[in-house]
Amino acid sequence: MFNPDESTVPMQTTTIKRIIEENYRIKTFELDTSLSCSKPGQFAMVWVPRVGERPMSIGSGAPLSFTVAKVGPVSEALHKLKKGDLFSFRGPFGNGFNFSSKTYKKILLVGGGYGVVPLSFLAEEAKKKKISVTAIIAARSAEEIILEKQLKKSCSKVIIATDDGSKGFKGNAVQAAKAENLSSFDCVFACGPEKMMYYLALACREAEVPCQLSLERQMKCGMGICGSCAIGSKLVCKDGPIFSGEDALGMKEFGK
Repeated sequence: MFNPDESTVPMQTTTIKRIIEENYRIKTFELDTSLSCSKPGQFAMVWVPRVGERPMSIGSGAPLSFTVAKVGPVSEALHKLKKGDLFSFRGPFGNGFNFSSKTYKKILLVGGGYGVVPLSFLAEEAKKKKISVTAIIAARSAEEIILEKQLKKSCSKVIIATDDGSKGFKGNAVQAAKAENLSSFDCVFACGPEKMMYYLALACREAEVPCQLSLERQMKCGMGICGSCAIGSKLVCKDGPIFSGEDALGMKEFGK
C-alpha cells in the first residue's frame, strides 16, 4: 500500500493572498501558490506549528485554496491567521474524482455542509470538459450555505436545500437529489456527512446510476503508513478518499 515516493512529499510554506468569509464559521484561504497536479477530490495535510496537522480538501488548484470550518484546535488556529501570514501544507494526496466527457455528459453533485468544497472544484473542471453539471448545496439553514456564487458560475443548475426551509428546497440533500430524478444523470458525485452519503448511495443503487463518494476518516500521516484512516480493508488516504457507491456500501463501517 505504501508508496515510498510519497514519503518524500515536502512540507511547503507560502503566504496567504486572500481570506474570504464564507459564513460565521467558515473561511476560504487563497494562497500565493498553485498545485497544477491537484485533482478535485484530493486533499493536503495542513500544518499549524505547535498546534497540529489535519487533512483538508483542496478547494482549487490555481490558486491553491482551502475552505476551513472552525471545528477544532487546528482550524481555530487557522481562523486567526491574516492576509500575508504563513501557511504550511504537504500534498496533494489521495485519489480524485474520476470524470470524463467521454464517459459522462450530465452529472449531479450533492454537497452537504462544507462537503461542497471539493465539488466546487469538480464543477469548475467539469465545465472545462463541457459536461452539464447540476449541483445541490444542502445545509441545516440558510446561514450555513457556502459557495453558492462559485457553483452558479460552473453549473447549469444549482439547487439549495435546507432542513428548516429557510432557503430553497425544504428537506435534506437526499430528498432534493431524488426530486431531480437520479436516473436522468450519468453519475452522481457527493461529499458531506457520511449518513447523507450512505442513503444517497442506496438511492443511486435503486435508480441504477453510479455514484462516487468522498469519505472521511481520522488521518495522521496521509500516506498510508499509520493506518488510522482504515475502513474495512481500505485506507481512506491511499485507496480514497474517493470510493464508488457500491464499494462504500460493501464496507461494514460505512454509514455507521
